[in-house]
Amino acid sequence: MSTKADIINDAYDELRISGLTVSPSPSDLVNGLNRLESMMAEFFTNWNMNMGYNFESTPNINSETNVPINFKQMMVYSLAVRLIPMFNKQVPIELKQLAATSFSSSQGILAAQNLREVQPSSRMPKGSGNRRNVYWRRFMEPVSLPPNEAATNYIEEGETQSYQESFAAWLGSNTISSYTIVIDPRLTVVSSTNSDPVIDYTLSASTNSSYGPWQYVKITVTDSAGRVEIRLINFEITEVPTVPEP
Repeated sequence: MSTKADIINDAYDELRISGLTVSPSPSDLVNGLNRLESMMAEFFTNWNMNMGYNFESTPNINSETNVPINFKQMMVYSLAVRLIPMFNKQVPIELKQLAATSFSSSQGILAAQNLREVQPSSRMPKGSGNRRNVYWRRFMEPVSLPPNEAATNYIEEGETQSYQESFAAWLGSNTISSYTIVIDPRLTVVSSTNSDPVIDYTLSASTNSSYGPWQYVKITVTDSAGRVEIRLINFEITEVPTVPEP
């Protein structure tokens, strides 16, 4: 797993390969970190590309990116392209092509991972072989699914996972004075902590599928100035395939 420093230093190496004799100073590394964070936030929100990047309230250049290695060169080339204008230079065509190619392939991989099967219409007959319940219906019943976007969290039945929700941008100079977490029935709050300006919480997912896969987590925060912020976070609980014992 690469650190953020690895990505930034490799991006500056690409600038040297492209003809810019740049030895990054400490301020150049800070600028590189800021551009890396902004770039990954843009990919996450604007392009719906969830690579698992480690977003931090206070970015640390020595932190791991948490991004799989197959996306590393895409981050390096894309960051290098964004660093060149800082030195008042033109982006070499070869570097621009490498960045575009790696971005396109990464976007294709993530788009394939986000594909969903088309659900049958509510006007589609079930067929006699599927009417085994006491209160059966003649037609299919599509299941409500959360938005297919990078911000949606996924957890498998029976799993226990930890999450964070940052309120840093909303708080400004204020602090969190209190918070509450309300959840839908298939989720259980194992623990939660006010790590101002972040709320850390751990959830476990039930195997009871009667409530469907789409579940909400509602976090309400009151700050030191009395303001109230409500966040609704989408979760999808995925079914774990049955693996028979040998």
